[in-house]
Amino acid sequence: YSVDDNRLKNILQEFVILKARYGEFNLNNTLRGADTISNHIYNLADECRTQFNEIIHEPLGSGAIYVSPDLWSDNHRKISYLGMIATFVDDKFRYYIVDLSCKPFIGDNQGAENLLIDSMPQISFLMSLYLFNARVTRATTKDGTSSQVKRSS
Repeated sequence: YSVDDNRLKNILQEFVILKARYGEFNLNNTLRGADTISNHIYNLADECRTQFNEIIHEPLGSGAIYVSPDLWSDNHRKISYLGMIATFVDDKFRYYIVDLSCKPFIGDNQGAENLLIDSMPQISFLMSLYLFNARVTRATTKDGTSSQVKRSS
């Protein structure tokens, strides 16, 4: 039996180095289970949402945020995805592009009208998560269809 995966070899080599440096150690303290990893991902997502809410407060208050759909294809899985992207500049003139969400896009017609119809529930849901009292207005551009987010008064 041989191991051809260099990633596994690299991990095992790290364990050899750790043992040489620190002596005996409990492998259970090194490896993490699915629950630990899942909880860590949820914690990271909460931290990112908190940071995002802090960053977006000023641009949202001044109506300077633009939310647009992003359609892309995974040639390996043979499926299209519809993402939502927020673009804005903060009060220190730092430019941000934030991926808000991504979901499979089912359907053959990927025209602007279908993108808008499919993305409006997604935008509304995102607004409830991130922006609370924001409203979505429709804006059609020359290149396609997008949505602008404005803070409610």
